[in-house]
Amino acid sequence: MKNYLLPDGTNFLLKDIFQIPSDYRGAYLDEISEEWDYLASGFDDDYNAYLEEKAQKEAEWKQQEAERERERKARYASRPPFEGMPANMINNTLYGKYSERKDCLDFSKLDASHRHTDYIWKYSDGTSYCTATARYWDFKEQKEVPGYVDSVYIGQNAPDKLCQKGAQMILEHSMASSKNMSTNYTHTDADDQDYEEFYLDNKADFENEDDAWEYLEDEPDEWD
Repeated sequence: MKNYLLPDGTNFLLKDIFQIPSDYRGAYLDEISEEWDYLASGFDDDYNAYLEEKAQKEAEWKQQEAERERERKARYASRPPFEGMPANMINNTLYGKYSERKDCLDFSKLDASHRHTDYIWKYSDGTSYCTATARYWDFKEQKEVPGYVDSVYIGQNAPDKLCQKGAQMILEHSMASSKNMSTNYTHTDADDQDYEEFYLDNKADFENEDDAWEYLEDEPDEWD
């Protein structure tokens, strides 16, 4: 690869020839013109193909990065904030974006081992239901690290907690209703015997036992 020295003393390689203005009239103009002519004669097609391939690879890389980012976010989307998660994913949990951020007093002046940040989630009326505290120091390795969630407080009024309570209440109500139905009517062998006796006593009025049973189901007063 050839090196040329421009009048201002700047070295450049021929691979950088595309950065030279087309109206350049300085040193080594003849050599540069030869390279321009060469490019115009056909090498430009190869270069264009190179640019297209480069652009395609960059687009594929960006798509892969976007997919990896979506997968990362999906890992947190179904969970409330939890200890150990990276602080830069704090807005991607089940609770969504935090309502308020509070850095500790003199945050920027403190050593990393003493810094912490509180992320707080609130309802529209200002009532808070979750606080996650992020720290920036690995106490085991004794070194500064990217922010991570060190502790989490989730109140009983948190959205998922309320949903769980609601589901539990529905389940308990359903079980109580089933229990009441079971208390009101319990099938016994005597019932079967009564069905059979009713059918035998009124056999002329029904085609078979099933018709008699259906009639008794629809007309419970006939049991009296």
